[in-house]
Order: sequence, then structure tokens, then C-alpha cells
Amino acid sequence: MGFMKNEENQEVIAKSWIFPFVGLVALLGLAVLPVSRTSPEERVVRARAKAEVLAYQVAQLYKESLVSSPDEGQALTLSRGPASASTEQRFIPGTPSEGLMGQDPWGHAYSYRLQSIPDGKIRVEMRSAGPDGVPGSEPDDDVVLVLAF
Repeated sequence: MGFMKNEENQEVIAKSWIFPFVGLVALLGLAVLPVSRTSPEERVVRARAKAEVLAYQVAQLYKESLVSSPDEGQALTLSRGPASASTEQRFIPGTPSEGLMGQDPWGHAYSYRLQSIPDGKIRVEMRSAGPDGVPGSEPDDDVVLVLAF
């Protein structure tokens, strides 16, 4: 009888490595997987926040690229004119009014469009095409932000 008990103990000992091994593999599997997966709502919030930052950057770049249009016959000078003299603001020729900038949470570039509006302000429209990467394919998944500076 003692002989049978020894064989059973050896079988149990031989099989006892399986549980720690499975546990170790499970822990390694969890370590490899991202711990915090972002929900679609969180990605939209991140896309909107990044679009706002990029819109400020684009607006700043284009405000710096604005030049005053001198009246005909006047040379472009860097000195200030009288306060009553109105100067029309325009973009430097060749400055693109739309393009791509940055990357949204889905890995696609943001598109922007600029417009000059009255009072020397700039209207910036930043657009993320959303998870599918196709602008306008599904109205609910595009992230659009319009700001004026």
C-alpha cells in the first residue's frame, strides 16, 4: 500500500507544474495586452482636444503670414501708418488655405481649411475623418471644429 501511495504522490508532483505554468503564461499575456484600452468616446474627446490645439497653431502661423496690402503707388513699409488709414489684410501669395496637419487618434491626418473673415480674423476649420478615415462617410464619426481667431 505504501508503494501505491508513492506512485500517486509522484503523479501529483509531476502534474503540479502545470498550474504555475498556466498562471505565468496568463500573467505574461496580460502584460502584453494594453491595460487600458480607450473607448470610442475617449478617442473623440482626444481628437477634439488635439484639433483645438492644431487650430490654434494653424491660426498663429497664418496670422504671422498676413501682410498689409499697400494702396497702389505706395511702397510696402514696416512703419505704422495713421490710425485712420485702413489696410486690407491678405495672405502671402502661395500660402495654402487648406491642407493636412498632425495625426488623429485613429492614425489619420487632420485636414484644415482657412478663411479670412472681417475684422482681420481668421476662421479655421479642423476636421478629423474619424475611425474609418473617410471624410463625410458617416456624419456621426467625423470630428469637426470651427474656430475664429
